[in-house]
Amino acid sequence: MHRPRISDREPSQVLPPGRAGPVIEAENLGHRGLYTSLAGHELTITRAHETIRPTTLGPHDARDLARPQSSPALLSHRISFSKTGTPVVGDHALLAADSVVISVSRSVERHEVQYILGGAFQPGSASPGRSAGKGG
Repeated sequence: MHRPRISDREPSQVLPPGRAGPVIEAENLGHRGLYTSLAGHELTITRAHETIRPTTLGPHDARDLARPQSSPALLSHRISFSKTGTPVVGDHALLAADSVVISVSRSVERHEVQYILGGAFQPGSASPGRSAGKGG
């Protein structure tokens, strides 16, 4: 499925076509979120691994994100796992680079990385951003 996401009234992220598997019907995602639907099938997501790399927008994604072709972008690949450690969802998301802020909070014991879609980032604020990883 191809799902543009809107942030601050502008497209900021495109989820390219992928497979949700035989458990989820694509037409039902308009009524319930993917993770809610998975949890309804006893596939609760408890962790994910995500890699983000720079890229540029091709013609179709540029159109969908209302940006010029070849604009900077970030390509996210995330694998989400169930509580048993089984990989359940693999997705790619293309984010317009001008709509993303990456924030890192570091300490001796660990670090947390977040990216925030749209809006201005304020240090120390709770954000609706997607967590890109935690580690030590």
